[in-house]
Amino acid sequence: MGLSVTHEDDERLEMVFHPDLMEAQIEAVEAGVRLFGDADQAPGLAASAAARLQGYSGPFLPHVIDLLISVAELSLALGDDGAAKALFERAVSAQEDRYGRKDPRLIRALTNLGQLQSRIGDFKGAESKLRRTIELYDRHVPPEADTPKALQALATVLQHQGKFDESARISEHVVELSDFIEGQMSRTAIEAGDDWARTGPMPASLRCGQKCPDLRASHATVGASRGGVGMVGTKH
Repeated sequence: MGLSVTHEDDERLEMVFHPDLMEAQIEAVEAGVRLFGDADQAPGLAASAAARLQGYSGPFLPHVIDLLISVAELSLALGDDGAAKALFERAVSAQEDRYGRKDPRLIRALTNLGQLQSRIGDFKGAESKLRRTIELYDRHVPPEADTPKALQALATVLQHQGKFDESARISEHVVELSDFIEGQMSRTAIEAGDDWARTGPMPASLRCGQKCPDLRASHATVGASRGGVGMVGTKH
């Protein structure tokens, strides 16, 4: 009788038989634990994990991509912006190759990369990543607290580039969208404790691409300047 091999089996085999992945995962976990105890050891362990992942040349299976993002976030928390940026960029590229450019699984890495680029002064790069993040939120994700955060990050990036009118419009939308999200949440008892529960969908009129048309028009220009197509030109 032959054995059938699933994608989960592929992931487990890749982790077992690729020593760099196993060591990177061990070092990342240990670095995270040491943050709460022997913090002096954490940066070295995280840097070693990041270096292993930057040198990794095997297949980018979902578990490998998750590890890339986790170590990137750990590097970011420890102040290693260079390693974090390299790993986030690798994760975005791997996710695009595996899932396509419009998959919501890119949101986490794109958002982190955009915010990091903003912090180090790469405002054009940050604008591109954050516009893509917002388009993905608009397309796939119900209204949640992270949507206004991504919008406000974009507003800040635009302000740094002197795009004050668009920045102001987006900031106004942040307030309106935040009020809507707060109004759609109700305190509900769920089993053992309280949790927030949504009570309805977001109307199309409040979606970012509808409320702030500049998001679409400006990003189309950004895409055209790269020889590509703007990501936020989606109709809602």
